[in-house]
Amino acid sequence: MSQRIHVRCRPDLQFVQTMHAHESAFVAKDPVSLQYHRMRPDEYFVLSQLQDVSDLTELRKRYEKRFAPRRVTEPELNRLLFRFYQSGLLISQAAGQADQLLRKRRKHQADQWKQRFSSLLFIRFPGVDPEPLLRRVYPWVRPLLQPACLAFWIALTVSAGIIMLISASRFAAEFPDMHRWLQLDAVVTLMAVIGLTKVAHELGHALVCKHFGGECHQIGPMLLVFTPALYCDTTDSWMLPNRFARASIGLAGMAVEVILASLAAWIWFLSGPGLVHYVAMNVMLVCGISTVVFNANPLLRYDGYYVLSDLLDIPNLSQQANRWLSSLASNLLLGIRDPQPSMETWRYRTVLAVYAIAAFVYRWTLTLVILWFVAYALRPYGLESLGKTLCVFAAAMMISTMLRGPRRFLQNPQQRHQIKMHRLWISVVATAALGIAALIPYSSRVTATGRIAPAQEARVFVSTTGDLESLSVRPGDPIEKGQVIATLSNEETELQQVMASGRVGSQQAVVQALKDTTVSNPVVANQLPAAEALLADLIDQKARADQRVEALTIRSEFAGVVLEPPRRVQTTDDVRLTGWQGDPTLPENAGCTLEAGTELISIAVGNRWNANLIAQQSDIHRLKIGNRVRLIMNAAPDQWMSGKVVQIARQRWNANEHAERRDDPEAARQTDPRSTSYLVSVLLDQPSLRMVTGATVRAKIDAEPISLAGRCYRWLNGLFRFR
Repeated sequence: MSQRIHVRCRPDLQFVQTMHAHESAFVAKDPVSLQYHRMRPDEYFVLSQLQDVSDLTELRKRYEKRFAPRRVTEPELNRLLFRFYQSGLLISQAAGQADQLLRKRRKHQADQWKQRFSSLLFIRFPGVDPEPLLRRVYPWVRPLLQPACLAFWIALTVSAGIIMLISASRFAAEFPDMHRWLQLDAVVTLMAVIGLTKVAHELGHALVCKHFGGECHQIGPMLLVFTPALYCDTTDSWMLPNRFARASIGLAGMAVEVILASLAAWIWFLSGPGLVHYVAMNVMLVCGISTVVFNANPLLRYDGYYVLSDLLDIPNLSQQANRWLSSLASNLLLGIRDPQPSMETWRYRTVLAVYAIAAFVYRWTLTLVILWFVAYALRPYGLESLGKTLCVFAAAMMISTMLRGPRRFLQNPQQRHQIKMHRLWISVVATAALGIAALIPYSSRVTATGRIAPAQEARVFVSTTGDLESLSVRPGDPIEKGQVIATLSNEETELQQVMASGRVGSQQAVVQALKDTTVSNPVVANQLPAAEALLADLIDQKARADQRVEALTIRSEFAGVVLEPPRRVQTTDDVRLTGWQGDPTLPENAGCTLEAGTELISIAVGNRWNANLIAQQSDIHRLKIGNRVRLIMNAAPDQWMSGKVVQIARQRWNANEHAERRDDPEAARQTDPRSTSYLVSVLLDQPSLRMVTGATVRAKIDAEPISLAGRCYRWLNGLFRFR
């Protein structure tokens, strides 16, 4: 006995047939809920036959006659009718429909709220019908859509592009840095610009849709990356049979933003520094970035996606790509074959699968980047915990959206029966193997930067002021203990030595004369002690004078390698005829006067060198004394060095205390990290290169093994600082 049909097609539905490259379709418009439904020709045939068909058998016969040699079963037709009923395309003649419709409405409203908050960064709220406003505004806008005006807009855009190419260096110089963007006045200005440009963007969609005969029945507020904006529902463009008209509606918003950016470019180019100049730069950035990153990008379901879908003539591009990807995954993992593949060729299906994967990866990447920016922006105000909460909530909602399809699949008993158990077990084992592999630790390295420094440094100072006569060694030369480094001359010091020697000789003669006279004249013996005391004092003075003269010949107390002394930059007040600048060992400083206490050179004792590396706080616990290190100097990027860790600091690295660069004090800024770090000392093996104190290096330190899962966790920690 055939099953009777108790549903009929709603008489108020509007249908339009559209032609596509690979198929034709019918679009049904619900004038009450303003929802649109696309269906295949055979589905539309079933819907159209419900007005005069009373049972499924008759409906099946008409279907098979119309689409011979296809065959369809009554349960398949029953499922199709149930889907039509769930979509609101059918009305039932059975009793109790009010309760069913009320439950359906409540479920639909709940699904809408879930969908609004499934993407925390793009939240839409209910809007209003803008048709009355559009009917008043459209006559004023229609002349701007004529071919002559379109040519003018194109010329304006091209000229603005030329201006930006010519003024690229000026624009880069005026572009504010990250901290400038995070100031309150800049944030307020940026949000105002985003809001106003998005209003113009959405009105552009609505007016062009009106231009091609479509309708726009909803325009409302939304939060785009927590910034107020508008959205415009132009789904009525589905009723347009011309795909180029549909693509033009999708391009309208981007065209408006490009025109605004072009006008702003001219204003920025012609104006001087001030509020107008700064706002014009904001408009250029907002319109340019939003157009390229968001709207024009076909991987997000914004303007670029719909334009690409219309130009390729593939309706519901994302749904079809996701459906094929889901079908492919079901076939590979569960052994379920799609009974009705929607595409014609394997190549076409592969393109859709690649699109689905690329869109998935891009959405996640973009979400993480935006959340990172939000967390970074909130950090200076002490609201980092709020940024972390937003990150967790957004990730949870995206994961929930991903699992919605598999959950519905598993809740359907008929679909569960299609699973092939042997394929399921293979998938489970493979997934478990991948999970175990992700938890297996393997070798890892910590990357760090730092500078070269001697393991033990002996500084050689000038102890007696003198003029530099000769320098026996140069930076980089090996030196032995006791070897002469430099010879100085000082006429005053040498004269003092000569005079001291003369005084000692004279006094020695006096003492000797007193001794000789004491025998014959005992009274003179009383003068002898004072004379001897004076002689001892003069001998001491002579010894000090001899030491000062001897100090004019500077010798090394250690064996090692000669290093450069710190460079000195003199001011105008310090310049003297006998002064020196930079390095006293430079040839141009020959004959200069070196004051006592001046550092002449320093010696790397034993030619042993360290690399002082700066390791991040998150990496320091993975390092141990004795870990091997490979390094490369920035000055010699083609030659590797090796060493081992000999010390790990217990205190945090402080730029003011630990970043002294004796060869170039200003270069300490280059090693100042932006996060908490620690100093790691590495003793280098015998280097084959000439070492320079303060030379910057990059290093890879062997660390404790870490699994792939651990690496991902650490990467997220580093990105959002969840610690």
